[in-house]
Amino acid sequence: NTASMSGMVMDGPGIGSYGPSKAGVVAISEVLRMEMEPYGVGVSVLCPSYVATNLMANYGYRVMKAEWVQAGSASFKVDLLVTGIDAGPGVIERLSQRISSTLGLNIRSFYIDGDEGFFEGKISLIVNNKDQIIQAIQALKTLDGVSSVTRVEST
Repeated sequence: NTASMSGMVMDGPGIGSYGPSKAGVVAISEVLRMEMEPYGVGVSVLCPSYVATNLMANYGYRVMKAEWVQAGSASFKVDLLVTGIDAGPGVIERLSQRISSTLGLNIRSFYIDGDEGFFEGKISLIVNNKDQIIQAIQALKTLDGVSSVTRVEST
């Protein structure tokens, strides 16, 4: 996908709708990359830098001026599906220790079910950005007995 550097940084007054529209292209590209990664499909977004044009000179009457307000910290819920070998007591403790103590993430809900030596669990976390999702998935995958960790759609 092609966006713009304006989608990565907060521009000033005069191009209030341009930056957010490009940020949308960046965001959907990043989500598609995460969702398609398990299938071996890569998604990239190209963000060229500023290019001198006559946009303001020719169409300045169509551009709305905007004032930017610094937003606070936004967090959101993400659900992870974790499967593995149920080695007995301690599975829940190891998972929650890695998430809460090691990564410092808030667990919103935790469900785990074991059957015939295997477990499957759904863990809802509160995160601030996609990097925390990636860190959580990678950290949980390194635990003994964990076979897979995937992000699932919230229900």
